[in-house]
Amino acid sequence: MNTTSQKITPELIQNAITQLAEDNKKITVQSIRQHLGKGSPNLIAPVLKAWRESRPKSVEAGIVMPESIALAVCSFIATEVNKAKAKALEEMQEALDDGQEFEQHAKALEESQEAQAKELEALKAQLQAMQQSHAQALEAEQAAHAQTFADHTKALEKVMDLEAKAQKQEAELKAELSRAAKFETLAQQATEQAQKSQAQAEKLAEALEVERTRAQSAQNNLIKAETQAQANAQRAEDFKAMVTELKAELQKLREAPTPAAVPWTVANASGGNWIGSAPTQAKDGNSQN
Repeated sequence: MNTTSQKITPELIQNAITQLAEDNKKITVQSIRQHLGKGSPNLIAPVLKAWRESRPKSVEAGIVMPESIALAVCSFIATEVNKAKAKALEEMQEALDDGQEFEQHAKALEESQEAQAKELEALKAQLQAMQQSHAQALEAEQAAHAQTFADHTKALEKVMDLEAKAQKQEAELKAELSRAAKFETLAQQATEQAQKSQAQAEKLAEALEVERTRAQSAQNNLIKAETQAQANAQRAEDFKAMVTELKAELQKLREAPTPAAVPWTVANASGGNWIGSAPTQAKDGNSQN
């Protein structure tokens, strides 16, 4: 029976005893342990004792029977008594063996307990030393952790400060980018306006060039007109001088005595000759042409 993986209980011990009894095997603490595969004698012995005490005992009865039957019964009883004595002796021997085994086990257990007590004392001393060492190490570790925590706190504060500065710089950068975008938009608008102004200036330059051409043409025409006017003025002066001469001639003719009507020639009159009757004197004294 394999019970290495089970906890030894009184029920398992009782089942082992029953099985050994059915197999007509010797029932002892050792045989029970061998049957179970394990088990403490302190646990097996009380169950074995209770089992032995619970076994049925032979009871005498006052029965009247024939002599032959009585002899047979006595013979049977004697045989059974002998068997019972032999079995009792065997059980006594088993009990002695169990007692010796129990005593040996108890002694071994006592020695084991003493060794365990010594080991426990050594372990206590070792544990105390370990606790003291651990306390010192823990104190040093706590101090190191405190310093590390302080360092980490300072580092965290620096990181938070740097993050705040980075956020501020990021906000300022965004503002600068926004202003740059506005300036770029204004520059684009100014460029477009400059392009428009340049186009308008080019158109104005073209119109100015046309006006210059027209002004030059008008100036040329004015020069021509002035030249023509000067020529006309010169002609007018010449004509005026000729008229003055003609008036002088007429005045001379008026003052001279009037001859008979003869052909009269005026030289250089309007650049040619004129032939006709001499002019007559008017009543108002002015010549008529």
